[in-house]
Amino acid sequence: MNTIKSDYDEVSPITGTKCVLVEEVEEGLLSKICMESGYTTFIPSCHPDNPIFEEFEKTLPDFIRERAFIDEFGFRWYLSIINVPPAGMLFPEPDEDSFIWIGGKFIDIVDTDTGEHQFEFDWDNAGKYAANDFSSAMDDLSAIMATYHSMHHSE
Repeated sequence: MNTIKSDYDEVSPITGTKCVLVEEVEEGLLSKICMESGYTTFIPSCHPDNPIFEEFEKTLPDFIRERAFIDEFGFRWYLSIINVPPAGMLFPEPDEDSFIWIGGKFIDIVDTDTGEHQFEFDWDNAGKYAANDFSSAMDDLSAIMATYHSMHHSE
């Protein structure tokens, strides 16, 4: 089972506290996430000098791109979208003046004719969290992931 690390690797340029998890997601590509603010970056992709930067930024919703944080090295940090199919997801959604975090599980819908599984986000039971409460949203997503794992991978 993939679990979220609990030992932080770096100080966040956003909060100033040691709350950043760093993971090499593939050779030469680092993922960093601030576990207090919910901002994330990819090194070297999220720097304007990188050839793929403009194409990467075009894939982001406007409200996420507009809320980018630029660190002292010029890297852009963006609000995280964490998708862990088929267990659940966590993402920011615009609110009146800012944004909120929405987190929840996926529902497994089985087509009675074909037996195919389709996963849909459970909007009715999704949690809503204040912009400054990313850690609670992540705790709940971690619980969703653990529950999914125990239900589908128990021996």
